[in-house]
Amino acid sequence: MNFSSMLKATPELLAEYFNFAINFAQKPRATLQPYQAFGRIDSKLTSFVLLGVGLSIVIALIAGEIGVAEDPSSTLSFIRSFDSSLLPVVTIVLILAITIVFHLAAQVYIRLNRLIPGALYAHLGGSLQDSINAAFGFAAFFVPLTTILLSVLLVLTNQNPTVITPIVPGITGIALAVVMVIYFPAALSATHPNTSFMQAFLALAASVVVIFLLRDLLGRLSN
Repeated sequence: MNFSSMLKATPELLAEYFNFAINFAQKPRATLQPYQAFGRIDSKLTSFVLLGVGLSIVIALIAGEIGVAEDPSSTLSFIRSFDSSLLPVVTIVLILAITIVFHLAAQVYIRLNRLIPGALYAHLGGSLQDSINAAFGFAAFFVPLTTILLSVLLVLTNQNPTVITPIVPGITGIALAVVMVIYFPAALSATHPNTSFMQAFLALAASVVVIFLLRDLLGRLSN
């Protein structure tokens, strides 16, 4: 699915996407609740991700035309460097790969967690497909949000370098990180049955630890 085909999407689908993004921003768990325990990757959420990536392409291109000559973070230049027909596919593949690694790492911790009395209780009550649905729902909201914030920040920086102090990009990065650690666990707890926000949050945090430990172990073994 390339960018030109996205622009030809039906008005109903575009309206559904914007309604989804607005609702997700306000109530992430309630918005993804209908997708709980699907046990399969939902086509509507996949469409929302593709539309979100298409919107991000438009934003990045417009920001480039306005005058984003320098991108210190290389984020927008990275987006613009891809052929618009390839970026949706690249995004889907990256989301799938990251989610699969996260889900497997979380399951490793969850199983070990049950052997340790008194340990913090992480839990994901559903399947890998439920994790992917959560990731697609989150990405449909987060990818355009990140692109919008970076575009505005970088355009303002180019137009008024003295107005944007070095601390502003740092605050923006922290804000995006806060959004991620709140909204992604909320999405996971919505698509996974019998899973609270805190259990999903602990599963996400534990998966990061497991991934880093495995990477460190593999690095030691390869030396």
